[in-house]
Amino acid sequence: MEVKDQEWTIKEQELRQLLENSQNDKDSKSSNYLRTLERDREHLKQKFTEMESKIKENERNKTSLLFEGQKQEAKWAMERE
Repeated sequence: MEVKDQEWTIKEQELRQLLENSQNDKDSKSSNYLRTLERDREHLKQKFTEMESKIKENERNKTSLLFEGQKQEAKWAMERE
């Protein structure tokens, strides 16, 4: 009977260790996943900021080109008169 008790105790310890290892593995994977998500989030935030800057720059260039075009048209109109 004592041998059986020892076997059960050993099995119980093995199962507890297996459970603990599984929980640790799950926690580690969750942490890695969260770090990856945070890194991706920051990367996308940076890309979004870059795109906003490019849009603003393009709008400034567009306005400048329109103004230059209107200025040139006015100059030609004055030269024709």
